[in-house]
Amino acid sequence: FLKDSTQCLFQAIENFEQYTRSSEESIDAYIREFEQRYKRLKDLRNNAEAYEDGIKAFKLLHQANLKPDQKRLIRATTEKLTYDDMVKALKRTFGDGSGILNSSTGSKSLPC
Repeated sequence: FLKDSTQCLFQAIENFEQYTRSSEESIDAYIREFEQRYKRLKDLRNNAEAYEDGIKAFKLLHQANLKPDQKRLIRATTEKLTYDDMVKALKRTFGDGSGILNSSTGSKSLPC
């Protein structure tokens, strides 16, 4: 049992770390998928945080697959490096209602 749970944790970390937004994926769908993958990782860690809040915020921005000028815009308009502030900045600037990025939805089911 321990080996299986360890392997699931390895897989959850890999699924989270390697996830990046595709160019067709909306920011809103990306944030939902990012949060699902993080929740799976956290669940496998007995609800323990896997990353400090600022690091999680950085990863959200970094893995959003934005152009350099778009990243600079988000960094300039984010008051504090917190996850909640990063989500708000991304949704305010590029969310489904903004019309700036393409919109599509879809979520993949993760094994394990």
